[in-house]
Amino acid sequence: MNGITLSRDLVAHCLIIAAVVVGGWIMLVEPQAKELAVLETAIAETTSSEVPLTQTGIELLAAKVEQVKSRIGNVENRNALAHDSSRLYSTVMELGTEHGVVIERLRPGSDQRKVAGGKATATKVDITLKGNYETIARFLDDVMHLPGFVRPVSLTVNPFVDANADVSVRVVCEALSFEMPDELALTTEGADHVEF
Repeated sequence: MNGITLSRDLVAHCLIIAAVVVGGWIMLVEPQAKELAVLETAIAETTSSEVPLTQTGIELLAAKVEQVKSRIGNVENRNALAHDSSRLYSTVMELGTEHGVVIERLRPGSDQRKVAGGKATATKVDITLKGNYETIARFLDDVMHLPGFVRPVSLTVNPFVDANADVSVRVVCEALSFEMPDELALTTEGADHVEF
């Protein structure tokens, strides 16, 4: 490899960081996207079926509406991070300070694009940081667990030749914001009155 040797520790740490990033995506973003799709299907099925309403049926329906409102509120709260680049910037900077990681460059909201067939907007977050392997791994784990939909896109690790074993890492993530379907407008407007 042209005189460049990689230590086992470097390779192991790179694999650990990559596993943390992928695990964060699988554990956080993917289940929320699936839950939103299930909610959309449930609403579509509910609006297309006509069932005579009884007092018990109305009470059950009201309980389901409250569950749906709660889930929609959760999605909207998680969407908020992608819409507010200054909040995203300050949150990442606070995490860097908390973990003792030097953030050399941070560009939140540098690029936006539609994904998932236009049902979501991905806001690119480009972070270049310096630190040791362990603190960077903990920092990246916390970034992947931010109260929003954050997914990793790429990770580049460059070791330094000096004796302190620090590395320079560039990680590109996307903060996702899901479009709320028109069918959910009633619940997001906070309407307390429904006509049957």
